[in-house]
Parts: sequence; C-alpha cells; structure tokens
Amino acid sequence: MISWRLPAEESLSDWTLKVKNLDTDEVDVYNVHKAKLCVGPRMCEFFASMMMGESDRYKETAEACTEMSLVGLAATSFPAFLDFVYGESTTPMEIATESACALFHLADFLRCRAAFEAAGEFIEGDLGRTAVGLIAYMRDGSVFQQEQLVEIATDELSGRYMELGDISQWSVLGSLNADLMCGLCTKATFVKDYTWSWAVGFFGRAQPDAMTDDFLAVVASKDVMSSMKASEILYFLVVLDGLDNVRGDVGADAGGARTIVEEKKDTDAALIGEGGAEDVAVPEPHAYETLRELCYSTFTKVFAVENYPMEELLPAEGGEVIDDETEGIMAINKLHHGAKLAPGTLIEMLQRFAQAAKTKMSAQVAEKSAQVAEKSSLVAEHGRLLLAERNKNKFTARMQIPANLLYQQEFTATVQFLVKCKSPVRREFGIHSPAQVATVKWTTDDMMIA
Repeated sequence: MISWRLPAEESLSDWTLKVKNLDTDEVDVYNVHKAKLCVGPRMCEFFASMMMGESDRYKETAEACTEMSLVGLAATSFPAFLDFVYGESTTPMEIATESACALFHLADFLRCRAAFEAAGEFIEGDLGRTAVGLIAYMRDGSVFQQEQLVEIATDELSGRYMELGDISQWSVLGSLNADLMCGLCTKATFVKDYTWSWAVGFFGRAQPDAMTDDFLAVVASKDVMSSMKASEILYFLVVLDGLDNVRGDVGADAGGARTIVEEKKDTDAALIGEGGAEDVAVPEPHAYETLRELCYSTFTKVFAVENYPMEELLPAEGGEVIDDETEGIMAINKLHHGAKLAPGTLIEMLQRFAQAAKTKMSAQVAEKSAQVAEKSSLVAEHGRLLLAERNKNKFTARMQIPANLLYQQEFTATVQFLVKCKSPVRREFGIHSPAQVATVKWTTDDMMIA
C-alpha cells in the first residue's frame, strides 16, 4: 500500500512537500505521490493545480517540490490530513476536538471536499458537547478566522462556563485572547454567576498584560460581575493596586488606592465649582472602582459575617496562609501572590472587617437578648397561670416547662417563682436548680406558697 510515511525510494515518491511551522520555524518534509493527492474521491484541488502544471508558481520553479507555511496547529495536524487523503474511501478521519478546526482549515485551504465534509460533520456533532470543548473551538476558530464557528461557540459557552470542572479545565480559559473573553460576557446568553470572577482570574493569571482598565471595563463591570469567589479577592486587589500605580492614582502618603466615595466627592466638588449647580450628573464609577468595592464587600461578608476560614482567600492552586508568628486577619498580607497589597488597600480591608464584625456581634447580642426576654416572659406567664388556678379553683393543675426554655442565670422569672416555694417542696420534687424544673411536674395542691 502506498504511504507517504515510507522512505521516498521505497514508496517511489514523485513529489516533496516542505511545511514550515510558523510558530516554531521548523520545517517538516513529506514525500508524497501525485496520484494520491491529485486523483480520486479524496483529491485536493490545490495540489492538482500545482502538480499538473496549472499553477504559475509551479511553472516558475519547475521543481517537484511545494513549500508551504502553516500556523502551528495546522502544521502539527498536517500528518493526520495526509493520512485521510491517502486512506480508503471508507477510512474515517482521525479527528478530535483539539484538531478539528485545524483539519477543517486544511481541507478548505487545500480544497479537499471529502476532508471538508468529514471535518464539518465531526464539528457539528462535537460542538457543545462540553464546556471545555467550546473554549477550544473559540480559540482555534479565531486562529483560522472561522468566524461563524467562533460565534456559535461563544454564544453557547457564555451560558455554560459554570460547567467547567477541575482547575485544569478552568485554566484553559487562559488560552483565549482578551477579545474572546470580552465576547463571552457581552452575549445575550451570558449568565451572571459568582464563578465568572474565577474565570476572569484564571485568564488574568495566564495573561497578566491583558488586565487593563479597558478590559476590566467590560469583564468586571457591575452589570457583569456582581458577585465574587472568595479565592479571587486578593488577586483582583493586587491587580487593581498595580493599575493604580500605572495610572499614578496612588498618593505618596496614602500608600493605597483612594476609595470610590473620596473620588466621587472630588468629582462633585469640581463640577459644582465649575458650574455652580447643586444637582450635578456624576459619572458612573469606572469598572475598576466597582470591582474594588466588590472585593471589599465580599471580603467583609464572607470572612467577618459568615466566618469562612481564611484559607478561602487562597486561589485554587493553594499556597501558605499564615506563618508561625501571624494570626487572624493580619494574615491577608502574607498570602501567596508574589506581590503584597498596597498599605492603603490592606488598611481598608482591616477597617471594613472590624466594622462588619462589630456590627455582627451587636446583632447577635440583640437577637440573644430578645430570645431571653421572650422565654423569660413565657416562664413567668406559666407561673402566674399556675398560681391563679390554685387560688381560684382549688384543684390540681399540672404543667411541664420545655427544657429548651430553661437556662440557669438567664431566666430570672423562673428563679423568682421557685424562691416562693418552701424548701421542703423543692427538695420533695428534687428541684435544686432552675434547669431541673424541665423534668418535674408541678402539683399546685402540694406547693406551699410562702
């Protein structure tokens, strides 16, 4: 069987293809056969015109050699393309999600109808099968300018990116370019979810130069990123501190980013000073401002209010949280990122944490006090009813107080009620503390009221 994989002298090759990989500058040489490339149901019109003397380029070189330059993925997929062309009419194409766009491109570029149909059929059945596969179609389709395919994959992934599984799948987002990431969150099918912050975080770690003000204005606007994963808080704050330094917004004394409120006050003052009007239209905060506020609010909610462990601040790949000499909230300045937070940012986080924790404690105390007051009133009411029945009707009334209503040192009404009973009565019923009342049935006729 004739094969391009055999040595030229053994297979009687009559043509040479030299394919240069534009990504690596490496050149691969293929010893091919005109009869296979130019004749039959899997023939390539490109090679037919080249090898049969119809190409101007062939007439000029007059050599049995064709040189081509292909982008990396197309160059590495070229052997699979040749295998298909050389195969029998029933031999299926060796194709996968990772090579589909490249083989589809080669079939189109080399004008092989059979390969074009085979690759197209595979893509039609494979597209949308998995979320990580959609990323591959977006990435590779954009390389080969397959705009319709990119559009379909982007529409689909914008509503399904939450389905990405382990870290390795989320990391694939880093292979997209900034335009594709922006395209995801601007689709009508986009679903707002807190994992979008994770998606942007993975992208940013892979392509830090793409994390610009303009990029954040799209992917981190308040209409797109309204919630955040705890593990991304420090990452975004570090990014924002870096952008502040680039913009020159960080004052020498402040050591950190100015707050949204401060910048809004300055804007109001400037507008009022220029126009003299009291009611002015203040511009919406830029995405980096709303993103910083989201980081702060998420931090205080998750760690000060919901008591999540500080380890949740770490990104998914892990790292050290607290060293031997540091405890509690100050550990946020020790987390791994390779860069520390600006002092102003750290101070703002600490202040917000303290305020949120204080507010939470106050709310807890108020709630507990209300519960105690309610239960104490209930116990006292039971006592009053019991005495009333004894004095009025002279019959036995039985009452059992639920155990969950009785806590020593909390229900003074219970204590005061039992103190009225003579000690013989308490001893008779085994009552030595208010908490024991829960297991005793009181009989009014047996109670001797002092």
